[in-house]
Amino acid sequence: MKTEDILKILTDTLNNKKAADIKTFDVRNLTPLYDYMLIASTSNSNHVKSLISHINDVLKQYKKDIKNIEKDDSYNWVVVDCNDFIIHIFLESTRKFYNLENIWADANKVY
Repeated sequence: MKTEDILKILTDTLNNKKAADIKTFDVRNLTPLYDYMLIASTSNSNHVKSLISHINDVLKQYKKDIKNIEKDDSYNWVVVDCNDFIIHIFLESTRKFYNLENIWADANKVY
């Protein structure tokens, strides 16, 4: 299965699980680290944990390996590195603080 297909499935999953402001960017022309970046947010840390669990389930189902997961102790943010794409799940206030959309403004939006 192609990366774009998995990202679409993840986007749909996050949407069905009530994540907010889900965006996927093509960053291939901007960084050699990964090809795509998915960003989503929610209003509480328990929902962040739940979304990460659902992401993990989808990735396992499609035999997509997770290289690394980083988070802060309070689950204000979580980053899931899947080698060719990266997923950021933030609390809404934390997402505003880091403002990744502005940092990656030159990226093309995929979803």
